[in-house]
Amino acid sequence: MLYTGRVMPNLTELRRKARTITVQWPVSESQNVAIQVTYDPGKITMASQDIPDDGKTLHDYWEERVMDYVSAWDLMDDDGKQLPVSPEGIAKLETALVQTILLAIQEDARPNLRTTTST
Repeated sequence: MLYTGRVMPNLTELRRKARTITVQWPVSESQNVAIQVTYDPGKITMASQDIPDDGKTLHDYWEERVMDYVSAWDLMDDDGKQLPVSPEGIAKLETALVQTILLAIQEDARPNLRTTTST
């Protein structure tokens, strides 16, 4: 639905609240595990998508995006303790898992726009 108010909403009003998504991750050829990831869609901005040319690696970029977007997940370390959403916690993850989490966030964050047609 198009915004029909008299005054256009400000950025705070446009920002959506935290969302929790399920990310499927294969642990074998026939089995996936479901990882619950909570993220803040309002932190996904045009500026946050820039890949700066400041000498940082792609790994640094992905780590920063996870730190910016993700507030919680249900990942556990090998001792059964909650894996923190921190540089140290992220460093323990496979690169492909980090990419999968970021892609799932990007896909979920897209608005489900409805278009109208005139008849």
